[in-house]
Amino acid sequence: MSRATRAVDLVTDAGLYARWQVACKALADAQRAAVADAREADTSVRDAAAAVRAVEQEMHASTVRFTLRAQPRSQWAAWVAKHPPRDGDEVDKMFGLDVSALDSAIVAMVERVEDADGTVLDVDIAAEWDQLADDMSQPQWETFASAVLEVNQGKGSEGVPFSRAASAATRRSEQT
Repeated sequence: MSRATRAVDLVTDAGLYARWQVACKALADAQRAAVADAREADTSVRDAAAAVRAVEQEMHASTVRFTLRAQPRSQWAAWVAKHPPRDGDEVDKMFGLDVSALDSAIVAMVERVEDADGTVLDVDIAAEWDQLADDMSQPQWETFASAVLEVNQGKGSEGVPFSRAASAATRRSEQT
């Protein structure tokens, strides 16, 4: 039996997000202008969409994927017992553990790190995590923390998932 895993994607060039927002606004502006001016020769919407896609491709190229594997139940229980909720901390109380200590669990659970092309990277997570975590924004770090909590004590690890979107897409494409 294999334990549950989660993939966490980290865009290492987070500054691209601002460029993406600007490109998305330009696309929305072009779409509004296209509705007002129905000339068929105008390529502004297509050009603006291409600019959005170009930034998305840059973001994809700077993405690193971390695969985290759940700890065995007894190890997770021992980790939680070692890191009880801090007195008066509502977030800790909600999760039943010291959320600020999750970095050690993240390090223990990282099984593989890949670049955007799927090439496995030779990374010493134990040596590099503290610096990497310090460089992250809070929402980036929370993505890792959420994956750890979900895979060890949340939903999604107990059975076979079902995707309505995949089911609908395959149902529509089947021969009748």
